[in-house]
Amino acid sequence: MSSADKRYKQHKRTKVADGDVHFRFTDFLPGVYYVVSSVTWRAPTDIAFQCESGLAIHQGGLVVRKVEVEKGAVTEAMFRR
Repeated sequence: MSSADKRYKQHKRTKVADGDVHFRFTDFLPGVYYVVSSVTWRAPTDIAFQCESGLAIHQGGLVVRKVEVEKGAVTEAMFRR
């Protein structure tokens, strides 16, 4: 497995979505970006013993959206089905 590109940390940006899972980009240079988010939840297991003990299985994964930011424009991205 190859190591990550050394420029990654230099170019990584972090944004927090609002309550409706909208990401808003106002302070990014023009270009193409990939919004990556982890979406997880917990669900009870099928095994009675584990359910009785309060254990649950984490489910979900990563979602990715390609976003193009134009100069002077406010760009939004939303994750939905």
